Amino acid sequence: MSRLVDPDFDKLEKLGPDNVRQMLSKGGGGNGSIVPGLNMVQSDVLNWLSQKHKEEQAHQDRVLCWAKAATLVGVAGAIMAFLTLILK
Repeated sequence: MSRLVDPDFDKLEKLGPDNVRQMLSKGGGGNGSIVPGLNMVQSDVLNWLSQKHKEEQAHQDRVLCWAKAATLVGVAGAIMAFLTLILK
């Protein structure tokens, strides 16, 4: 279970996943070590990053679904336009 409190979440959210990853790369040690510049336990920061990755993936999946739907509608419209011209 995460030991992060609201100010920790706010700090991580403000920095964003890319900056947090960069800060993690400068640190050393295991999951119990403190991340330099964040003063948070590495395992908690990794849990936060994992959650952010899941959220980003879910967002990308939704965008991809809508892009596929838009492509299908566009192709169907092009076929209908072509058939309208042919059958006139």
